[in-house]
Amino acid sequence: MTKMQKEIKEMEAAGLDVVAVDEDGKLAYVTGGINQDENFCDSCPYLAFRRDPEPGDWLHDNDQKAVCETKKAVIAGALEKPSEMVNIRTPLWCPRLKCSLTEEEEKKAKERLSFDKSRYE
Repeated sequence: MTKMQKEIKEMEAAGLDVVAVDEDGKLAYVTGGINQDENFCDSCPYLAFRRDPEPGDWLHDNDQKAVCETKKAVIAGALEKPSEMVNIRTPLWCPRLKCSLTEEEEKKAKERLSFDKSRYE
């Protein structure tokens, strides 16, 4: 058992939720029971985390952003704590979203995807 696995087991035994991100920025582990369904990105294999520092703001230079590697778009930014890296709502433009969109929602999803792609880098 690795040191990380041991720490995860100890935290879970203490009743704490655990979120682990691997060196590639992928969500490596999430405590069971944290919203892992189609309305959240937690279980998506295309979810990754990248650095998202704010220029000139040394206090938030460790921020992360959640990105979709399929669409090359930012899902959520300015994530400071591991607890913010779970329960990320699936955006309307997600190809894995299992619901039909109205014409208005479809229009908003396209506009939002365009904006989110511009933030990807």
